[in-house]
Amino acid sequence: MIVELQTHTPLTQWQPLHIHHAASHVTGRVSLLEDNLAELVFDTPLWLADNDRIVLRDISARNTLAGARVVMLNPPRRGKRKPEYLQWLASLARAQSDADALSVHLERGAVNLVGFRLGTAAQRRRDARTAATAWLYSGWLQLVECASCRPLAAENSRHISDLS
Repeated sequence: MIVELQTHTPLTQWQPLHIHHAASHVTGRVSLLEDNLAELVFDTPLWLADNDRIVLRDISARNTLAGARVVMLNPPRRGKRKPEYLQWLASLARAQSDADALSVHLERGAVNLVGFRLGTAAQRRRDARTAATAWLYSGWLQLVECASCRPLAAENSRHISDLS
């Protein structure tokens, strides 16, 4: 994953790090590219979207080293240090919205719109709502199927039908 760094202290090539995102935390390493761009390599997967913010701490987890913003989730395996690719990454890092990022991606050719859409924060929020709804509904189904809870399930069914 390629990130735009806002460093507090200088980072070194292939430095081990603790990487924090929301309530998640993994370890990994940093591969410095150019200026404020770097690639993060995770020891275990971390669910992220474009433009997500992360915090980088030293391997002892005592000192905060940098903040970062996700620029690209799936960089190519080769050619990341080519000048034209680094220039393109810098323009992608300057993109302020999903529409701007899409325009920059289109400069390099075709874009997998499903993959691009899934990487946006708005889509991730919709996915989270869908998952929460499915979880609530599955709990309601378990309640209905529970033999010892049939009277309560019947009352809940009446209440739900009254709401609709």
